[in-house]
Amino acid sequence: MTAPDREADLCWGQRYVWLNHHHLPTPARHEFNLTNSFEPQPGATVETLRQTIDLMVRRHESLRTTYHRATPTGPVPGPVQRVHPPAPVELTCFDAADPASVAAMRAFVTEPFRLEEQLPFRAGVSCRDGVPTLLTIVGHHASMDDWSIEALKRESAEIHAAIVAGRAITLAPVRQQPVDLARRESAPDAQAANRRALGIWARELARVPADLFGPRRDPAAADGTPFSVSLSSPAALVAARTLAAGHRVWPSSVYLATLTALLAGYTGSGSVPVLVYQGNRDSAVHAGTLTCLFLPVLVHVDCQGDPSFTDLVRRTDERAREAADNSYFAYDQAVEITARQAAARGMGLRLGTVVNQLRYPYLVRGGQRTIVTRNQRPDSWSLLPEDVYLRLSEWKDCLVLTLNARPEVISPADGERLLRGFEALLLGQAAAGAPVHCSQVAALAGFTPRPVATARRAVVGTSLVDLDRTGAELA
Repeated sequence: MTAPDREADLCWGQRYVWLNHHHLPTPARHEFNLTNSFEPQPGATVETLRQTIDLMVRRHESLRTTYHRATPTGPVPGPVQRVHPPAPVELTCFDAADPASVAAMRAFVTEPFRLEEQLPFRAGVSCRDGVPTLLTIVGHHASMDDWSIEALKRESAEIHAAIVAGRAITLAPVRQQPVDLARRESAPDAQAANRRALGIWARELARVPADLFGPRRDPAAADGTPFSVSLSSPAALVAARTLAAGHRVWPSSVYLATLTALLAGYTGSGSVPVLVYQGNRDSAVHAGTLTCLFLPVLVHVDCQGDPSFTDLVRRTDERAREAADNSYFAYDQAVEITARQAAARGMGLRLGTVVNQLRYPYLVRGGQRTIVTRNQRPDSWSLLPEDVYLRLSEWKDCLVLTLNARPEVISPADGERLLRGFEALLLGQAAAGAPVHCSQVAALAGFTPRPVATARRAVVGTSLVDLDRTGAELA
């Protein structure tokens, strides 16, 4: 490894991934690998692809950065990102006709990165009779996000086309590297925005239930197998867009309101907190920076007073807008605030419901009917400290919902009811039927009755913000 030529604090988005990376056991850290495979352009050779990768690594410092816990003698106390000078990158070759080589390619994709010792980026090419057929790039989430993967794909295509044609590369220069962004985050205006965002986080933490699934949590099922189930519905996509237009909100607020109604009906809670992944590329200053620019934000919706779906959409939209407007902050400080709040309550504070909303306008499922699918066991996800993970994907022609859940908080049967209830609630409200109230949602979804309420238990040891690990990670 060459000596670093620049270093700085981690960017705020990097801190989220870095903390979670170190929380996972080493064999599970491939959970933070981002992978994209695509066919090389006509005229590609292994050498032209190698030149393309080298130029990409020269262009983007995040592809040649290592991440370290501390720099005891340097100007930055740590954790830090260290940028290394450009150097040739190995392009690993695989024989598409050799089963052993194909198996090696799968291992190449899932091998965890060692962030202090390795660059967070690698590339491999599958060949048949010496001709490249598939280029695969793998990056660690600390150095890139989904937007970055798409940017790498576009830029590598432009660079490679220029190399093959023997012409100049016409990409605009990179305006800001992650180290520059980290330094901007220490400026007074950025620190003021950070304090404002953390203040909202602290305000909502003071109001959330200690454990949303407390009335449903079954310790006897804690050793059960996590499950994954998906529902795809063309009709739900149309209904959500119809409701969004009628309420003058984004479809994302309709989706969150629908989930909030279902979780309130399932748990009986007077409010529903969820962590929603929020991208942060609206600012022209760092929109084009190749790094991790997303964070989970806390969207906490009050369900008191048995609101109608219309009122719940309004409440959800207000909270979601506020969270989105204050979604870029120092995540490690939010973890510390959460730990202090949990200590003040004298019990664990569990924020275990995570929502990820994605758009894939280029993906087409085809067909006109609803399909429910039981997926493979989510082994990698089960290593994360979450109770429920819901991925909402807008395809070109349908809405795809994928639910990962632990059986101690929701059974596989109730998990499927939740997804079918999600569709039914959207379709019913879009059809201009009688407004559904929160008190009616449990019956609409057909959830099994809640157990008799008991004294609230402290939940310790598996929380997303568990005190024992928080102190160690922030030390």
